[in-house]
Formats: sequence, C-alpha cells, structure tokens
Amino acid sequence: MRKILFLLVGLLAYCQAESQNREIEFEKSTLQDALNKATAAGKMAFVDCYTEYCGPCKTMAALVFTLDSVADFFNSNFVNVKLDMLSEDGKQYADKYKIGAYPSFLLLNGKGELLYKFVGGKSADVFMAEIRKGMKPDNRVKSMDDTYATGKYSNDFLREYVQLKLQLLEKGESLRLGKEYFDKISPEERLQPENWFLFADRTLGGVNSTNMRYLLEHWQDFVRVQGEEKVYERITALYRDMTEWVLQGWYFRDFERNPDDFVYYRQRISAIPLPCQNDYLVMMDVAKAVVLNDSLKVRGLLEDHVADFSNENQQIMFGGMGWFPSYNGVYHEQLLEIARKVVQGGSTSNLANYLKTLLNPDEAYVGEKYDVQNLKDKIGSTMIVPFFHPTKPLFWYSYENQPGERAYYAYDPKEGKREVYNYRIIDSLVREMLPGEEERIYYNPEFDDNGLVAKLEVGGKIFVYDAKNKALIPSERKKYPSIRPYGVSPDLRYELIVKEYNLWLEDKEQKKQVQLTFDGDKDYEFETANTEWLSDDGTFYLTREDKRNIRTFPLVYSLREPAPTVSEYKYELPGDTAVLKQELFIGNVKTGMFKKVDVVKWRGQLLEVLKVADVQDRVFFIRKKGTRNEFELCSVDAKTGEVKVILHEVSKPYLNEELFSCRVLNGGKDILLWSDRSGWGHYYHYDGNGKLLNSVTSGEWTAGRIMKIDTVKKQIYLYGFGKEKGRNPNYTYLYRVGFNGKRLTLLTPENATHSTFVHLGGGLIVDNFSRIDTVPQISVRDINGRLLTVLEKADVSRLLAYGWKYPEQFTVKAADGKTDLYGIMWKPYDFDPSKKYPIVSQVYPGPQTETVWTDFTVLDRYNNTALAQKGIIVVCFGHRGGSPFRDKAYATYGYGNLRDYALADDKAGLEQLGRKYSFIDTNRVGIFGHSGGGMMAFAAICTYPDFYKVAVASSGNHDNRIYNRTWGETYQGIGDDYKFTVKTNQKLAKYLKGRLLLVTGEVDNNVHPANTYRVVNELILQGKDFDLLILPNQGHAFEGPYKSYFEKKKRDYFTKYLLAE
Repeated sequence: MRKILFLLVGLLAYCQAESQNREIEFEKSTLQDALNKATAAGKMAFVDCYTEYCGPCKTMAALVFTLDSVADFFNSNFVNVKLDMLSEDGKQYADKYKIGAYPSFLLLNGKGELLYKFVGGKSADVFMAEIRKGMKPDNRVKSMDDTYATGKYSNDFLREYVQLKLQLLEKGESLRLGKEYFDKISPEERLQPENWFLFADRTLGGVNSTNMRYLLEHWQDFVRVQGEEKVYERITALYRDMTEWVLQGWYFRDFERNPDDFVYYRQRISAIPLPCQNDYLVMMDVAKAVVLNDSLKVRGLLEDHVADFSNENQQIMFGGMGWFPSYNGVYHEQLLEIARKVVQGGSTSNLANYLKTLLNPDEAYVGEKYDVQNLKDKIGSTMIVPFFHPTKPLFWYSYENQPGERAYYAYDPKEGKREVYNYRIIDSLVREMLPGEEERIYYNPEFDDNGLVAKLEVGGKIFVYDAKNKALIPSERKKYPSIRPYGVSPDLRYELIVKEYNLWLEDKEQKKQVQLTFDGDKDYEFETANTEWLSDDGTFYLTREDKRNIRTFPLVYSLREPAPTVSEYKYELPGDTAVLKQELFIGNVKTGMFKKVDVVKWRGQLLEVLKVADVQDRVFFIRKKGTRNEFELCSVDAKTGEVKVILHEVSKPYLNEELFSCRVLNGGKDILLWSDRSGWGHYYHYDGNGKLLNSVTSGEWTAGRIMKIDTVKKQIYLYGFGKEKGRNPNYTYLYRVGFNGKRLTLLTPENATHSTFVHLGGGLIVDNFSRIDTVPQISVRDINGRLLTVLEKADVSRLLAYGWKYPEQFTVKAADGKTDLYGIMWKPYDFDPSKKYPIVSQVYPGPQTETVWTDFTVLDRYNNTALAQKGIIVVCFGHRGGSPFRDKAYATYGYGNLRDYALADDKAGLEQLGRKYSFIDTNRVGIFGHSGGGMMAFAAICTYPDFYKVAVASSGNHDNRIYNRTWGETYQGIGDDYKFTVKTNQKLAKYLKGRLLLVTGEVDNNVHPANTYRVVNELILQGKDFDLLILPNQGHAFEGPYKSYFEKKKRDYFTKYLLAE
C-alpha cells in the first residue's frame, strides 16, 4: 500500500515558518575538518547525526534549522556539521559517540570530546533550551561522564547515570551500566520504587532479559512493595511482547530457538494469580509450537483461543497473521474462522476492527453493523477545503473518492478540473531516480505568479512534477519572508519581554532594558503574543488578564501511576465576584510612553479588542456588561489613552453570543453591527462616529455570519437563515448585499444547507451543499452566483450497497400548537410499517445550537443509526429556545427557565409523531442526551414520569449553579445584584419512576462530575433505583474503548428496558 503523507495539516507549520529566510550553515566537510575549524575559531562543534530516511531529521532541517533566530545563534556560536550516519564518515563515529537513534545532536570540543548530547526531533524552543544547557561547562552529560570516569561514585549517582544513558538511547551503555547498578544494590533495594525502571524499561527489563526473569522469580516481593496493578501490568505486557516477537520471528534475532525457554515461562506464569491467566498460558504454548516449527499447532491454538482473549491480549494475533498464508487471494479458512469468532463475540479491540475487513458484511457486523466505526470506511470525502491562488481564479484541493484513495485536483474556469499529480507515473519516476523512496513521497502544491506548481518531496529533495513531459524536475524549497517574533517592533530595534511576570522594554541597539510594570504576579502576567503594533513609529497596544482570584475546581485522576493524583483548574461560576479581569495598555517604544487605559465600566465586564486595518492613531474595543445584555463599541486615542464611546446598545434578555458581530472597516469610517433589535437578527451600517446610516439587511429572516467583505465595492457576503420560504429555516444560504442595504442577492439557490468559500481575488465561490437526505455536492460559481461547474458529487454507492439508508425529515408543532419544529427520524433498516416500535428522542436543548443535522451525515456523533437497528425509532428535533438562527422569540424562549424550557416541546412532538404514525408506540418512550442533553433527559423522565420510561443521561449539567459562568449568566440570567438562581435536577429526583442510566467521565473539566454526583446523592436519599457508569480518565467527550463501551451500554439499556416491555 502506498504511504503518502498529505501536507494539509502541514500548512499550519508552513504558516508559522512562512517568513524565515536564513538557516544553519553546515560545513560541507568531514567531521574532522569541522573539528579543526572549530579549534581554530575557538568554538564548539555542533553535529547533527542524521540519516536520509529519518522523518524527524527532515522535520528539524525544514522547520527548526531554517528559523532565523536558530540560524543566527548557531552560525555565531558553533562550527556546524551534518553527519550522515550511514556514510563512511558517519559509521566510524557511531560507536565512539554511541549513536542509537536519529536525530542525535552532539556538542564537541575541537578535540572531538563529547561535551553534550541529546536525542530526537524537538520544537524550536525545546531544541534551543537543550543547546543552552549543553553550552554550560557543568552540563549534566559532561559532568556525569567525567564523574563516572573517575570511578568514584555512589549508587544514587549510578542510578541517575543509567537513566541518562536510557534517555540518550545508548542501548549498549544502558545495558552495561544497568547490570553494574543491579549487581551493586541489595535484593531489598531492587524492590524499591526508584529502581522499578530496571524492570519497567524495555531495554533493561525487556523480553527474555535477566531482569525479566528476576521479576518473575520474585514477583511476590515486588507486589508487596509496588502493588499488584503495576507488577501484573508489567508482567502481562512482557508476555504479550514476547509472544508477538516470537510469532513475527523477531525474537530469534537475539535468542536461540530453545523450547525450554517457554516451558520455563509457562511454569512461572502459572504460579502468578493474574487476570486472564489462561491467555498467557496459551501464549507460551503458541511460542513453543513456533520454536518447533509446528505450524498446525500454532494455527490450531490461535483458532481455539484468541477469541476468548481479553481485548488487549488479542493484539498478539497481529503477529500471527503470517502463519495463515492466503492462496490465490483467498484468506486462510482458519484465519476467517478466527475473524468470525472474534467479531461475532462482540470484541471492540483493534484486532476485531481489522478482522471485520476480511469477512462478508453479514458475518462481520452482527448487532453493530451500523455503528460509526463500521461506516467510516464506506464513504470518502463529502466536502472540500479549497486553497486559492492570491490573485487568479484558480484553486487546488484534495479529495477522497473512496477512503484511502486521495487525489489532488486543481480548478480554474478555463481549463476546468484536472488532476495535479499522476501517482503511477510519479512512482515509476521515483523508482528510477531514488529507488526505495516511492513509499515516502510528500505532496505539497504551491502557487507562484504564473499559477500552480505541482511540488513534491522525495528523500529530502524537492521536485516539480511536469505532467506534460511526464518528468520530475529538480527544484528548491520555497523561501518565505521572515516572521517578526512576538513583541519585536517593526524596525526590529525594540522588543517587549516578560520577566518575573512583568513587562520590560529592551533597546537592542543600546542593549538597555527598562521595566514598564511592577505589579505582575502569577496568573497576572503579560504575554507578548498579545502585542499589536499600530504603526512604524513604535505605537503598540497590549492586553493583560488577571486570573489570580478565580476559584479552582479539583479532578481526581484515578489511573495515574504510581498513585491517583489531583489536578486543579480555574473555573468561574454564575454569580462569582472573583472573575477574569481584562486590561488594555497602550505605549510607544520610541518615546517610552506606556499607560493603562481606563476601560472598566461594568463589574464583571468582558473585553474584546478589535484589529482594524489602516488605523494608526486609535484602538477599538468592545466591552460587554457582566449581565450579558448591554455592550459598547469604544475607541482609545493611542497617544492620550482617552476613551470615546461610539456605539451603545441594550439587547434584552441577552446578546446573541453566536451571531453578535461588530466590524470596523475602511480605516474606521464604516461600522457593521449585528443586532436582533427588530425581533430578527440583521446587520446595520454606521459611520465612524456611530451615526446610523441604514439597515443592511431586514425582514423576517436571520442574517448570519459574514463570510467576506469587499471593502472596495462595499459589499458583504454573508449567510442567511429562513429567507427562502417553504424551506427549512435552519438551512444556510449565501447572500451578497451592499453596505447600503441594496441589491440583496441569493448566490447559492439549491434547497439544501451550504458551506461556502469566497475568493474575491479570483471571483470564485466554492459551495459544499447537501441535506440530511441527499448526496453531498460541491459546485463552483462565479462571484455573482452563476454556476460554473459541479465539481464533485460524493460517492455513496458503497454505503448503499452495505445496507445503509438515509434518515427521514419531519416537522411537528411545538407545545404552543403554532411553532414549527424540524426533525430527523432513523428507522430500523428491516422496518415493517405493520409493527409497533418504541421511540427514543435524542435531545439537546440548546440554546446555542440544535443537534438536528441539516447537512448530510453518516457519522452522527450520537450513533442514532446503530441504535435504530435494535428495533427502535430514533428521532431528534428542535425545541423553542434551541437555536440562535431563527427569530429572537424562538432563540430566547428558554431564558430564565434553563432546566425546563425544552421539555414540553419534546413531549408534544413525540405525541404528535405517535398520532401521525401507527408504527410508533408512545407507551414505550425513551430519551437520551449528552451534556445539556443529559440534563434534559434527566429532567424529562422526572417531570413526565408516566410518559418517558427509559433515560440515558451522560455528562449532564444537572446543577447549573456549578456550571460555566457565561452559560448560566447568559441563558438563565443574572441581575445587577449578581444573585444567581436556577432550578436543579436534584429537586426532581423524587419523581423518578422509570429506568435511568447516569454516565460521567471521571475527569470532565467542562461539566464537572459533581453535577452527576449531586443527582446521584439525591436519588440515593430518595431511595430510587438507577444505574451509574463512571468512565475512568475520560473528560467531557468519551474516546476510544470508553466511547465504544458507552455506546454499547446505551444501546443495550434501551434494548433491555424498552424492547423487553
């Protein structure tokens, strides 16, 4: 399989390094010549020990060695040389400097004596910190080498020295010194925690090592000191590693084929009362059979036992695949039988996920066929992110027609769509030019003045693919202008720095530093990254946050080794008086002026500084009242610090946090403000003094996020909701309108939801559009909305062939009998309209969003598809107060009633569905939700205990008094007296009748587990029967096996208590 690293994510690193133009100057000479030069210059030699195939080596060369600050430092202080460790020059030094990994970095004196060494790719700051350590004469590496050479050292020193050699990946030295240390200490000392590394480290205590045998022979002593969990975990890991190494054949590179070894290890493991002990006994039988080349027995043992192994132990089967050869492309029948047993046994291991790919769908996905993890490989891309040429109507993008089949395409209106790279031709060319490198090709299209350049990197060399001539043309890595470091003035003379929490100004020419502030403290310090320069004359502004008195919340990490630990984080609660305080400063590095701006008007206010282009004499900021219902747009004179209020608005009951926007444009002459003052969210145009000129948008629809502003033509490209009558008001459309409010134009007309990219420089709009029940498409339009082409249409054929079906849309009325609520329904794929099915409502109350997908989705985050296949109708629909994208009355419906506002609408909607569809049984109703949805699910089953029979509530904010300050104060409300009152779920616990499963992550720092524990406590006090699941080491979002376990538990819970009824 071709392994291609696509550099879309790499663009982030590209952006960070885009303006560097210098690099470390490495000598083009042997190491000895470099050492001679270092001696003559009185410098140390810096040696980069690398290989051509080493990925981290290339990363260091591309992203760290090319930084100006790094290059300047190294070129001034060292004689630099690269040492290819596979070259003749490199090989002769590998033993001398004990190079065990790449990259390794050395500091040597002119005699070639090692002064410092460290290993591995690192970020620039960590790399420079290591170098500075190494430049100290008493650095750890040099001083410890010197001490060891004297022969006079303690056992404590030797232990640290062994650990240093392990850190430097010097395997031979680590083993030699480790043995010396092991022999020096007593048997009782070997048991102590500080010496556990002798047995836990893979080099010292690895497979079939002396230390492994010692651990097995003294396991009871180790358990006495270290505890069962740690000792058993290490022993079982060794047995897994040993079995996999034997199956792979790696074991025999270092050890003889001696069956008695595995008789010994079997005897040892049989005496230790391990969990899953039989797994390890079988593993040793397998290993012995491998040594004896008894392939029939190897396959038989694996076939009979692997399915019964724990998820973790099943991983050894990856090493055993080679013992099941395929014939004529047909998998070995015993391997297929293992696959059936493992998959149909309900395993969630990585092995099970792999083995599913070997089986027919009907065999592979019993009961869980439509879980997310089984659907994600059935569809490729459903949208694109275009990368536009700065000035031309041209862009490139990557796209997967099927999973793993990614290609790069370019588009412009004249030539249309074309493939940028021909993989087959490129592979052939690379095979000829750089044999063995065809598996490591890095594709990275670039733009130049003429258009698109199809660049790629192979073996550290840069090429351009010439499609016309089917050739790879040598090229160079693109040079980018340097990025000015944070805090450095535009003329590079001055730098703002932070020392001991305070701000200092350094004049680099005069080499002088002046302290600007004296009140800094922990959690009250400056960050130079927040510096913004207004002009070349040295004027700047800077913000600071005071977090000192904010309360902290604790979390217990139960799985941490060697013991559970407590971690704290700062967290504001509704009604807190000790909250984040934000400050604004202005200054000038040339005049020395530096002053704090008086920006405080309201207690607990929020401050946002706006970046405004082409304004050099003022700073603009927004301040919002702590009650979240009032704001001001202000400007600050950059010389005097005088504050001027430009706009002031009150928005009851609260400012719409999702859509509120204020833009200052055209050098401060134009202001665009989003407001829902009319009952609908719209934009308003003001002049620079705050005088209202006109409304930009108006009517019974909502203007959404601005996508692009053409300041020359004074046009706005923005999203809109609900303007196209007869369509779902939650669908997103792109419009264009003038600053003056004229010529509002719909640019994306399809009856779907749209996600667009606007390229003013090239006059193009790229539109990703779909609905929950349609195939996603990507179209290209000109800047006026004229369709140029349908670029891509997602391939859903594999999904449909697999048996997947689109969910269905529906509408119901809210409890008021008037308001339309929009929803989605998932049915069992063997749906029979003559049957009666229970119904489950997947809920999230908002107010900032509704989890009712408007666009195409297969991988819905709540796994509704899989739950429906249990024989359940699953629905989700909106509730009044759930979405900020409809009218203001809808958006703010829940204000002041944060716990209960969505409940009546959910019940009313389900009852309407039951009346409309005879196949829905409203005597069997379930509900589940996560976060706010978890709160709602609990409240629903307790508020309407005779209607909802089963609920699953995960990570719910059941007590909003201990949930996020912004959330509570905005959506529940808080008065000027800062008294916060809200209904909690604890008050409802006494009404519980049905089945309730509560779930929380142990280390959730968003909705603290105390929210769940408080309702648990009340349920206990009320004598209620319920179920509780705590997921260790999980935060607000569950991941990996914990997510899989939770999803299965949730499905089983509804199956048991809804279907059984």
